[in-house]
Amino acid sequence: MKPRHQVSRAGLALIKAFEGYRRSAARLADGRWTIGYGHTLSAREGAEVSEADAEALLIYDLLAISAAIEDLTYTPLTPNQFDALASFAFSIGIETFRTSNVLLLVNEGALLQAAHALEAWRKASFDGEEIVVDALVRRRAAEKALFLTPQGGYVAAPSAVVTPKLDADAVFAEVVDIHAPLDGVDAIAIPKAVELGLASSGDVQVELPMGPGSGDAPIAEVLADPKPAAEETDALKGVLTEVLYEIPGYSAEGEFQPAKGRLESLSIAQLILIGVAGLGLLGAAFYPLMRGAASSGVVMMAFDGLAALAGLSGAILTFTAVYQLLNRFDRES
Repeated sequence: MKPRHQVSRAGLALIKAFEGYRRSAARLADGRWTIGYGHTLSAREGAEVSEADAEALLIYDLLAISAAIEDLTYTPLTPNQFDALASFAFSIGIETFRTSNVLLLVNEGALLQAAHALEAWRKASFDGEEIVVDALVRRRAAEKALFLTPQGGYVAAPSAVVTPKLDADAVFAEVVDIHAPLDGVDAIAIPKAVELGLASSGDVQVELPMGPGSGDAPIAEVLADPKPAAEETDALKGVLTEVLYEIPGYSAEGEFQPAKGRLESLSIAQLILIGVAGLGLLGAAFYPLMRGAASSGVVMMAFDGLAALAGLSGAILTFTAVYQLLNRFDRES
């Protein structure tokens, strides 16, 4: 039986560090309000909350997250893996987590690949453009590190035995450092380089130091839902190629796509030829009936047997060809 988990104090501390504490409620771009550690359910204009009450609200919000992870995962998880998934699901939302490639890989038992897939969810929308955000890169890295931390201690990887080599398939995209001010009534995302006068609003590709406790709150609601940067992450593409393509019925995007069989790969002309051959065999099967005389002798009995076999084969070929052609035309229409 799969053990049941709740978010631990370590997991709670990780989420608090990256959400940031917001004492006064701030309005989000979609009209909702946020307060505390990314709490939106009961947030309202003019509300204030202490750090203790903000933590209580976060624990309440994580009850739904924990229940969703328990219901959606089928692979046994360690407490560290559960905490990492809780932080990830809190960041992207339960519904997005439900259809994410991370959950798919977890349920396939590919836990190492799932940890790598976490890193792809590093983009957010800013001024109508999807960009890689420094805060999300750091959060995904922290979640990945926690996910990969074994409960019983690390597995040794001595340098003399396992010599690390550069993964030439990995490509590193430019990162934009964005933070969300904790004061004011509007929760707006501002590129730090713009705020400090180091870049204009049209030139924000500047990375500056940032992290938990720096006064910035890189919450998902401020930046919009994080999005996977799969198109820029060759490392993830490698994982999807090696893993998802090997899962029957799933595409690299994690969508169910029934695999094509050999018949479905045949062209329409080939299917027509198969149908004609089947009709020919059916016609040959009717020859003994057209003779109108009872079979006599071993030779004639063998001939009748071959005719029956040809008729059966012809019927199968004709039915298969017609069925495949109808399915093909139905899909194309």
